[in-house]
Amino acid sequence: MKILFLIRSLDRGGAERQLCLLANALADAGHTVHVCTFYRPGDTLNYLDVLSGTGVCLHDLGKSGRWDVLGFLFRCWRLVSDIEPEVVHGYLPTGNILASFCKLVRPRTRLVFGVRSDVMHLQFYDCIGRFAYWLERRMASIANLVIANSSQGGETYRAYCREVAIIPNGIDTEKFCPNAGAGIAFREQWKIDHDAFLIGMVARIDPMKDHETFLRAAAAFAKRCSNVKFVVVGGGDFQRQQKLQRLADRLGVLSSVIWAGEFDDMPACYNALDLVTLASKGEGFPNVIAEAMACAVVPVVSNVGAVLELVGDAGAVVPVGDADALKKSWFSFHEMTKEDLKAVGAKARDRIGSNFSTDILARESEKILMSLLQKD
Repeated sequence: MKILFLIRSLDRGGAERQLCLLANALADAGHTVHVCTFYRPGDTLNYLDVLSGTGVCLHDLGKSGRWDVLGFLFRCWRLVSDIEPEVVHGYLPTGNILASFCKLVRPRTRLVFGVRSDVMHLQFYDCIGRFAYWLERRMASIANLVIANSSQGGETYRAYCREVAIIPNGIDTEKFCPNAGAGIAFREQWKIDHDAFLIGMVARIDPMKDHETFLRAAAAFAKRCSNVKFVVVGGGDFQRQQKLQRLADRLGVLSSVIWAGEFDDMPACYNALDLVTLASKGEGFPNVIAEAMACAVVPVVSNVGAVLELVGDAGAVVPVGDADALKKSWFSFHEMTKEDLKAVGAKARDRIGSNFSTDILARESEKILMSLLQKD
């Protein structure tokens, strides 16, 4: 099989990591794999290094900005003409839209949409972002297959595409594993006592992630429990972060919250936590929760996307936007003995290894893509 993946960039992100894992696995299985980004990599961390030397062919279309359209499309057409892929697989809305263009100029190519979220609150995004999500769903009608990482995401696209498959994300449990020493080192970096109860939210600073609910729960929890700290890990909109910090100050919890920014060593970051939380209003399959669970960290997550299937009985799932429910779930784990909390964490890791490994991701993806090629 000759396959071309298209994605806007390979900067930090769960979808970007999943694309790299899948591309590597397919190349290892003997397929010809190409990965193409819109933009050349900048100075920020990206996953191009993960793909280097793996047999995956890397390309970029050298997009100079939002309004570089005609030259960008010409370069894409030329790349597709040179590669002649059997499958073009988009990732995220802009990747899927460009993959649709490839299908139009090369009709025999199988078109696959990669859908990574279930519900998008488009009021939080500009007109270009809203148009991209609208156009992606309409273009799904010409896709041969939509692959979603959650049942809810798949259901959204069944109205647009006849063929929809659900393949959950895969987690590298060798990379993401328990490591108490690494966690202690991170706590020292953050100046957090070894005995403090540490709750972390790992997410980009974005309206969809709903840091407001996290902070309101933190303020209520801190009034009830002493020696507790909270850490917000992730980059994004700096102005929005300042707004969130002002909210934390009004809630009286600013001194208990560490704004840690972005990190490269995420396994060590997860290992520093007692609980990991995601208060999102919408997700597909939240990688940060699965990665933390693989590190034996107990999750408390809002009920979005594939969270129920992911967490199971190895954590807690709460209603979206419910700070009180979030606080109560935190408290239930805070009251456990260290041994009991550790046992829940061990169950979380076992759940990831048994149901959401990279081997399962690669095997299921290869099977459905090969089946697609065998159809007329």
